[in-house]
Amino acid sequence: MGVRSITRDREKGMIGGVCAGIGAAHDVDVTLVRLAFVALTLLAGIGIVLYAALWLLLPAAGSSGEDRADTAREGAAEMAEAARVATDRAVEASRVAADHAVEASRAASDLLQRAARSAADAAQRRGSPGGGAGSPAADRPEDEKNSPSGPIP
Repeated sequence: MGVRSITRDREKGMIGGVCAGIGAAHDVDVTLVRLAFVALTLLAGIGIVLYAALWLLLPAAGSSGEDRADTAREGAAEMAEAARVATDRAVEASRVAADHAVEASRAASDLLQRAARSAADAAQRRGSPGGGAGSPAADRPEDEKNSPSGPIP
């Protein structure tokens, strides 16, 4: 089982095609290669750096890959484009999230205002607080109304 030369497979790749290229060159499922990069990132913190370095160093599938400087320039240009697309998507996602937050804030404010109006209406129907019908002071017997602790001896 010979190892083929490693190239980045941009068609089957998710970002730069590094994992797809490594998987194809070694006859390994690309998902396992991706998981290895995630594990390297989480455990050693080197997965992202290694991926970026390989993106710059590995030639794209279909290119000659003989001139390392051209390979690095092509990889850098692809990285820049991927970063631009990711930034655009992040900006759009933040706009959508902000719009949803504003809508949620308005809905919460409306709900609180309705609850306050409902509570005020209910208090008004019961009478004024502190002395109207249904208040704790009105429900006590006459001899207890003058004393907060009970009847006066």
